Amino acid sequence: MKTLKMILLLGLCAQTMAFYKSWSLGVGALSESYGKIQTDAQGNTNGLDFTPFFKVQSLSDFYLNHQLQLELATTLPRDSRDSAVNRMNYWFNALMSYDLDFIKIQYGPGMYFTRLSMDGTAQELPNGNSTKSFATPNGSTVAGNLVLSFALDAPIPTTDLTFNSQAMILNPEDSDERAVNILLSLSYKME
Repeated sequence: MKTLKMILLLGLCAQTMAFYKSWSLGVGALSESYGKIQTDAQGNTNGLDFTPFFKVQSLSDFYLNHQLQLELATTLPRDSRDSAVNRMNYWFNALMSYDLDFIKIQYGPGMYFTRLSMDGTAQELPNGNSTKSFATPNGSTVAGNLVLSFALDAPIPTTDLTFNSQAMILNPEDSDERAVNILLSLSYKME
């Protein structure tokens, strides 16, 4: 609840200092924590495994030739690597955008949330040379991360479409827990 209040306050403050310009809808693909998640017993880590997401963006004029882009995005609920766990991600970014005519450079802070849900059924897992039944929690939990995003926004000539590539750094202040999400998306300017 505290995090939600902080996000709403940030959005309200940012909007009162800015001048609304346009908004857009987009779809994209998210690759979470590139190279940080172990995928097998041999120690191999994940590569680019893209998950679809949807986003809404608001663009406003800001100070010093910058624009403020507020972005709210979500993935659909899906099974995680462990089929007993259902996961969903959503995030909010407040990106500063500097227009170089042919491309926009974007950077800024945000919040990234992961929602995990389980149904409470027992799960059979390997335990040495045999298997054992382990209880799983019933319900869901949400974990939040501070993020720092860097992006390039490239308008597609003669259309209202924009291609965006983004690197979202999770836990930028913690060298042990730091991870990078890679996002690719296409947005349609609704004005």
